[in-house]
Amino acid sequence: MNRQHRRDEILSFAQKSLGFWRADVPIRVHLTSLGMGHFTWDLHEYEPSSQNLLLQTRYKVGISGTWQRIEKRSPPLALKQVNFSQSHKLEDYVDNIVDQYLEMFQVQAYYGEEDTCAMFQNELLGALCSLYTSLPDEDDDNKLKGDLRHVLRMLILTCIMDHPITISESSLPVTIASMHSHNNPHIYSSWTSPFLANRQLKYFFAEMQTQQYNRTLNRLHQILRKAGDKNKLWMSSFVLMLGIAIVLENCQHLLWIKADAKVARKETTGVDAAWEARSHCAEMDDGFEFLCKLYHCKYRGKHRQKTRYEELKNKTSRPAEQVFADKIYEIVDRNGGYLLHRQNLTVNGMQDNNHVSRLVARFLVELMGLTQSTP
Repeated sequence: MNRQHRRDEILSFAQKSLGFWRADVPIRVHLTSLGMGHFTWDLHEYEPSSQNLLLQTRYKVGISGTWQRIEKRSPPLALKQVNFSQSHKLEDYVDNIVDQYLEMFQVQAYYGEEDTCAMFQNELLGALCSLYTSLPDEDDDNKLKGDLRHVLRMLILTCIMDHPITISESSLPVTIASMHSHNNPHIYSSWTSPFLANRQLKYFFAEMQTQQYNRTLNRLHQILRKAGDKNKLWMSSFVLMLGIAIVLENCQHLLWIKADAKVARKETTGVDAAWEARSHCAEMDDGFEFLCKLYHCKYRGKHRQKTRYEELKNKTSRPAEQVFADKIYEIVDRNGGYLLHRQNLTVNGMQDNNHVSRLVARFLVELMGLTQSTP
């Protein structure tokens, strides 16, 4: 999932990027992802080995609807050591987003995507968040609210991986003024990100994302293998499947962005970068298809080859679950044609925007029994 964030690659890149450290005293910097709260980290100023390292490549959707590569000025700040001694700060940061910034997360998660895709995914994400906030707190992590929290943490970590870690707007002037060089405040704009520190911190977030994904996947496997009343945990398995589908879609798009960035840095050829991204996307598709088969094996009726959502949603035990089940049914019914179209798309590049809703559609189309006659 995070091959581009291996520790040895991060250390090698830092070694090549650093000319020398400018000061022994660190600067305490307030950092954020998409403005969702902040965390503090001690960063050190350095002189880069190349002036190109004072620029950070970003990607955004332009007016034409295509993804564009842009460059922003980046202050030379970095971590002197890459270890997990302070990783609890990042765990707390993600938990704080779940507890305090879910509404902002819903707004930011698909900002910039093509309108129809963003609308559907935002509705889906909104339904998951509403279910989470409407459920009572539970001590058992293996109940629906605990499973939803795993899903939301996984989605938030994926969103963080998809965006630069920036210096919070309120602390940016103080941070720049604390530097010994490259400290002209007029060359830095909003959402300024320290290029090297961003890559180093993404290593920690990548490890957290992988751990959270594996935890979520293991929980799903546990439910699908569990004997006894299969309807008791169907809602948990359903939200876990949705979360995994959304995360894999976002990871596939990020693979193509990373491929483009590698080509731009002349680290590889366009052909090799595309082959690598396409291969990893195919692996993710195959893995999710296998999960769908396991899911249907668990929940299909005795005389049916596939599961039907109408049967499952009548097994809900609490009002909040019923509201969620009905909402999902309404969203899918209203967007049936869209989902039938999205399920057949392949991801072949950064610009095609085919990643959104592909795997979600492949799961929901079968589950809902959608056909070409569905509006």
